[in-house]
Amino acid sequence: MDDLTFLHGGRTPRCTAVVDRHFDGYYTLQFMAAGSLDLFYDRQHQLLDGRWCWTTFPGPWTRFRRASGCPWWDHRYVAIRGPLAVRWLAEGLLAKGAQPAPADAAFAADFDALIALMTRTDRWGHRRAVNLLERLLLTLADLRASEAHRQPWLERVLSTISRPEPYAVGALARETGMAVSTLRRRFRRATGTALHAHALACRIANARQQLASGDEPIAAICERLGYSDVSFFTKQFTRHVGFTPAAYRLAVGG
Repeated sequence: MDDLTFLHGGRTPRCTAVVDRHFDGYYTLQFMAAGSLDLFYDRQHQLLDGRWCWTTFPGPWTRFRRASGCPWWDHRYVAIRGPLAVRWLAEGLLAKGAQPAPADAAFAADFDALIALMTRTDRWGHRRAVNLLERLLLTLADLRASEAHRQPWLERVLSTISRPEPYAVGALARETGMAVSTLRRRFRRATGTALHAHALACRIANARQQLASGDEPIAAICERLGYSDVSFFTKQFTRHVGFTPAAYRLAVGG
């Protein structure tokens, strides 16, 4: 579960905030349990009234605020980033846009539980938070026709670059029937993340998993992930994780 990071989240029962920004490099799931608001993706406007969920993601300029005549709205949200979020987006599980939220009280209770779990620092708390978020997304997926959001070429690319083994971008472009420049452009447009940056995030996530799951020499893990220089791998891992590989293994008990 190291390929998903919870950034922040919370609940404001009587929210009057105005959100007006570009979401760069991360995603959010938003939930309004009561109230009315105006939602904009660039110039596309939608009035949401009652119980709604929507997502924010890299790409459009996103704005939402209480609608005219509405004094406040009941707001919950969670912000995430990482390779797993990008995979969910490609699968249509983390769908772009807004949709009516489930009417049952269990959905709000589960969202509150997620907000509580994401602040825990222990390993199992994080895993439970990831599983609960996925359950919320699956509940939303059941309420819509998810096939409309699927992009087979993107799922193929994500499947390839999420593996521990190195990949060749030229070969990947040929497999998807695109030029390399087209592949990179379409990937960024679909996910809001550069192909190379996502591949690196996947590689680091794989490294974390392998370091935590055994005592295999770091040099062997480094080679399997496609690094020819252990010192370069160590610097890159430390820059992204905040620990050296050896310190990370010690911290997680691998």
